[in-house]
Amino acid sequence: MEDRYCWAALQMTLNLGSRSLFHLYRFFPTGKSVLDASIEELKRVPFITPKVRERVIQHRGAVNPQKAEDEIKARGIQVTLLGEPEYPYYLAQIADPPVILYTNGRLPEKEMPLIAVVGSRRATPYGKAIAHRLSKDLVNLGWGVVSGLARGIDTAAHEGALAGGGYTLAVFGCGLNVCYPRENKKLRERIEEEGCVLSEFPPDTAPQARNFPIRNRIICGCSMGTLVVEAGERIGRAHV
Repeated sequence: MEDRYCWAALQMTLNLGSRSLFHLYRFFPTGKSVLDASIEELKRVPFITPKVRERVIQHRGAVNPQKAEDEIKARGIQVTLLGEPEYPYYLAQIADPPVILYTNGRLPEKEMPLIAVVGSRRATPYGKAIAHRLSKDLVNLGWGVVSGLARGIDTAAHEGALAGGGYTLAVFGCGLNVCYPRENKKLRERIEEEGCVLSEFPPDTAPQARNFPIRNRIICGCSMGTLVVEAGERIGRAHV
């Protein structure tokens, strides 16, 4: 059993948030060692709340890595762990990188510079045209474009990158078994063919509002810079 599926099973079965999973991953050498750990060992994990620790103790017996692997592979989803060679270099350098990346498509090559192009869901036609043109020009200069597949500026950014024949990475605020927004289904399929769709959330996670600020750190973390095309004052509040 590959260790990545042990960690995926822990995340999915125990409903672990990104930070709780990160603290466990830093303390234990493998996912299986979490399943086998004594209560005293679990008590020594720093920054884990008593509530999360109790959840691990009470429910880890239900964790089934083989079932998780079968379900993930049946959907054609790849799993990449923090520390593996394929994991995006710059993302690994942020304060709280996601332990698990679920992807469809191909992760960016290490030598490819990435830039985030983001903005309002309620973008003006002018704003969308600018995002499309900028993204097309950027990929022609050798950049990859990162955005969030949301309506408005994000959609225009991905479409512009594809129109330029370049690479684009879409970071989801839900699981990969969910297409959100639904009208971007065909765009998502094109991105999977030419670039990558990515999520840190388990595959069946619904698009809850609280997840989108969390995913924004991934958009920024993968990128060497962020280009905000058109936005209100409160857009993309960081996860703190």
